[in-house]
Amino acid sequence: MKIDEIKEKYKELEKVVEIIKREDKIENLFEAQEKAIKEGVLENCDNFIICTATGSGKTLIAELASLQTIIKQRKKVLYLAPLKALANEKYEEFKNKYEKIGIKFALSIGDYDEKDPYLKFFDMVFTTYEKADSLLRHKSEFFNELSLVVADEIHEIKSERGAILEILICLFKNYYNARIIGLSATIGNPKEMAEWLNAKLIISNFRPVELKEGIYFDNKIYFDKEVVEIKDLINKFLEDNGQILIFVNSRKNAEITAIKISEMLKNTFFNKEFLEDVLTALETPTRQCKLLAKCLQNCTAFHHAGLVYKQRKIIEDGFRKGKIKVIVATPTLIAGVNLPSRTVIINSLKIYVNGFSEWWPVSLYKQAVGRAGRIKYDKIGYAITIVRNKKDIDFVKENYINGLPEDVTSQLSYEPVLRSQVLSLIANEFCKSFDSLVEFFEKTFFFFQYKDKNKVIKILKKIVDKLEEWGFIKNFKATKVGKRVCKLYIDPLTAHIFIKNFEKMKKCMKEMSFLQLICSTTEMRPLIYLREKDYMELEKYREYIVEELFDIEEEFRSLKTALVLYYWINEKSEDEILESFNVTPGELFGRIEIAKWLLYSLSELSKIFKETKIANYSKILEIRMMKGVKEELIELVSLEGIGRIRARNLYNAGFKTLEDIKKARIEDLIKVKGIGIELANKIKNEIK
Repeated sequence: MKIDEIKEKYKELEKVVEIIKREDKIENLFEAQEKAIKEGVLENCDNFIICTATGSGKTLIAELASLQTIIKQRKKVLYLAPLKALANEKYEEFKNKYEKIGIKFALSIGDYDEKDPYLKFFDMVFTTYEKADSLLRHKSEFFNELSLVVADEIHEIKSERGAILEILICLFKNYYNARIIGLSATIGNPKEMAEWLNAKLIISNFRPVELKEGIYFDNKIYFDKEVVEIKDLINKFLEDNGQILIFVNSRKNAEITAIKISEMLKNTFFNKEFLEDVLTALETPTRQCKLLAKCLQNCTAFHHAGLVYKQRKIIEDGFRKGKIKVIVATPTLIAGVNLPSRTVIINSLKIYVNGFSEWWPVSLYKQAVGRAGRIKYDKIGYAITIVRNKKDIDFVKENYINGLPEDVTSQLSYEPVLRSQVLSLIANEFCKSFDSLVEFFEKTFFFFQYKDKNKVIKILKKIVDKLEEWGFIKNFKATKVGKRVCKLYIDPLTAHIFIKNFEKMKKCMKEMSFLQLICSTTEMRPLIYLREKDYMELEKYREYIVEELFDIEEEFRSLKTALVLYYWINEKSEDEILESFNVTPGELFGRIEIAKWLLYSLSELSKIFKETKIANYSKILEIRMMKGVKEELIELVSLEGIGRIRARNLYNAGFKTLEDIKKARIEDLIKVKGIGIELANKIKNEIK
């Protein structure tokens, strides 16, 4: 089917089709796209599950349906993604293509305690599952005209976070009468999901680039019908402008492998383009930053959650432009942004979970190998799995290459998420009685799969009883505290822990007390891993501050996590934290974000109970957590361009307050390390 046929039938999409032809170089539709259009995806009536291979054009189906909804119906569209990075990527794609024809796109991935009222002025919003849930709790006006929800990676329903997505889909479908288009490449039970949503199902195994899957053992690649001898995998697959994605099972292995490959390629590839950006991603470059920069000189990079977002983005963009030739990554990249490569190499199909070795899920393998083959550059994509035992060749072939993805199963019984969702349904008056709550859950995928009403009633009764006991609901209505807990988007158990410890907190207004308390919450899990040598050091430290600590589970792990945060707010560098606790910058900043939110929530809850001391102290800690400074620098870091290092330099030079800077001469300010003439003028003007 030619894409021009769309504009012949749907005149309102004429400009859209021309943009797709010009920018995506598409003239003919792929199999799944044609089938979806013939099944009526542009008629604004039915729900759809699009289950097709990676790179087969799922997004274009959602794209056309979204634009049809906006242009013809003049209604709103919500695009749900599992990750901020993926939401941002899709937002940029749509915005760059269609903003020029007057369609307004917004990205909403910020704080959970914000209504984001500006969203009502936009046609399409891109967000994560959690942020969409938060916007619902704040009764965002954007949803008043909602007509279509695109659920990207709908198979995520089987993850711990999937309960949020499942509830969202039920709410949008049943209370907002929005239609749902679910996208995925790896659903083992697509028919079951389609039946649940009363959706039309589009299935296709078509790939625009042929995929050759092989198994590498003893310098040979075992393909389906041939065995090829190759001694040097890397150089072979880099020939003719090739690129390689290598997946390994740990951050350490990603770094070690990237260094080795970088050394191999030092006489072949050289590029200094990304060095400065990588080294300046943090105020002071860490050992990890320098290691990454060294690899990048030879067009090689490692990619894992230990890097900060800015560094990961540099690597991803560099790879897309063809300037980075090899990325060695942990499996976290598989679920992330779209990053095709001619060759995908899986170094091991084993991952380590809580110290134990496990085989990859088949769905993870399918997602990884789905990245092999760049539509614009390759006729064939190669996916090579390395095995170290000959007997594993048949195992991998049977279970992975010829295997099917696992079924998607509901995780709605996961209690921390369920507590929050039940409170939200009651607080927002979607469910005004226990019977209506049960009735709502009968529409979930959980009930559709298990069809056990007694089990549902038992689970819900336990949750409702707890919410009543903690004072968050009464007579099936949310109390004042319950409504605030709902909007703060924290686990009700977390709120209960905070509230019941108010008395002890008032008696012990110490940094470590508050930090250890927030590290006892479900939001902070999994806690930072304990090494063997940590126990003795933590025991000594614990004895020193025992009176400041709360009696909580996983005491040593929560204490270590709290200590990492304590180091941060007391101005220890990222490198010092890495050396002391083996916590990378990416992991550190992930914890900081959670800690900021928990401290904010603690402050907000304290206000309701008129616990002013706790509210004020929590607020100070929140600011310190945001900036990574001692209390004396809070005033200075409020200035734009003044981070923790420059603020400390100013303070040590005698400029301790904004008033000091206001009185200072420019020539005195520029004597301070890190303060140039431009910045000095800027902060002086800001204070004025």
